[in-house]
Amino acid sequence: MKFKEFLSDQVRKKIIFNSLQPKVILHIYSCSIIPPGDKFCIIINKDPLAVFYINSKINPFVLKRPELSRLQIPVSPSGDYKFLKWNSFINCGNLDFGLNIDDIIMQMLSKPEYYSIKGVLQNQEIDKIIAVIANSNIYSPVEKNMIITNLGDKHHFGSQ
Repeated sequence: MKFKEFLSDQVRKKIIFNSLQPKVILHIYSCSIIPPGDKFCIIINKDPLAVFYINSKINPFVLKRPELSRLQIPVSPSGDYKFLKWNSFINCGNLDFGLNIDDIIMQMLSKPEYYSIKGVLQNQEIDKIIAVIANSNIYSPVEKNMIITNLGDKHHFGSQ
């Protein structure tokens, strides 16, 4: 008998909910991307839920726009990111608020061997994300503040 079989669905839901915190990397099925599909994402904010996706390629649309291109943070499939199959990019140019935390929890309950927490964002990538967000002009001061505060930096951005 597996340990999880001793826990009710309600208890497992609460454990998963409490685990979903900023900097956590998930493997999920996302309906808010085109086309919908399996994705790795990083939780940036829990309520409301906001994520950055990890992509294996940079979209040509993004490559043609320097401001968006600068917001792509490379990550490689080694160390804490061994779950990646190839060199990838954290897309900090698209903060997605389109996911539902209850849907993610249900995915993790129904297919825990597939949809799961894969790791936690490491300091090297956190520092890079904070730097590109702080210098970006695509986010409002409120959005910058939320992203940077949730990733652990003490800087705040007032209206300028």
